Amino acid sequence: MTLTLPAPTADPVILTRYALEGLKRIFKPAVSYGKAGVVLAGVVPANVIQTALFGERTGNAALTAVVDRLNARYGSGTVLLASEGTQKEWRTRPAMRSHRYTTRWKELPVAKA
Repeated sequence: MTLTLPAPTADPVILTRYALEGLKRIFKPAVSYGKAGVVLAGVVPANVIQTALFGERTGNAALTAVVDRLNARYGSGTVLLASEGTQKEWRTRPAMRSHRYTTRWKELPVAKA
């Protein structure tokens, strides 16, 4: 499912609205889903966004900045959109993770004589 936004935005409210709209279009109740993902294309830095001649940038930059600051200070996921819900029903299983020998000294195997 591909949706095109009317104007470039970093507003999580608008991005979530479009993601939910795409989900509504492709969701099938009889299918058992494990996870879903969103891919963004055409991402550009905020200082190079070009709008239409009489168009305005969409989104609330002040709100986005406050949410980003709170999440940076208190941890990712501190401030969520209402549509994200409050409970996460799935979690990663650390036991299923591959070993990190090359990036974690504590996980480096030790040979004993």
